Amino acid sequence: MRYCTACSRITPGDPSYCGTCGCSYDVRLCKSGHRNPRSAQVCSQCGSKELSTPQPKRSVFVRLLIVFLRMLPAFLVLATTVALFYALAVAVIRNEQWLIGKLICYAMWVVVFWIIFLMLPKWIQQPFRAVGRSVGRRLIGSGKETQKRR
Repeated sequence: MRYCTACSRITPGDPSYCGTCGCSYDVRLCKSGHRNPRSAQVCSQCGSKELSTPQPKRSVFVRLLIVFLRMLPAFLVLATTVALFYALAVAVIRNEQWLIGKLICYAMWVVVFWIIFLMLPKWIQQPFRAVGRSVGRRLIGSGKETQKRR
């Protein structure tokens, strides 16, 4: 799914253009579909002067907020897992049997949440897994070397 900053609509899939307003996402495209930087006036591959209008850029604050919101659920599960193992290690060292039983029960719930996360559809998992790859690319900008890999 892609969010258009020009019309504030979401288009399903991984489209090149917004389905509502027709703006391209973060690049300028020629009629042949060649990707060009936002500042291009002429297509670098075919020389066409008919380039699409890219959507307006998001502010750095909005970009960081989106990254934070995408990472929040995975971070919460990871932080819960780390805290659980720390508490379990402390309980084992102190030999607190009553706490160990409760923590093991809690650990089972954390395992259930991890299994549920891993069973989610790819379109839900993908933002969490792609954050590491895309944060740098999106915050820095879209270069030709990253677009050729697509």
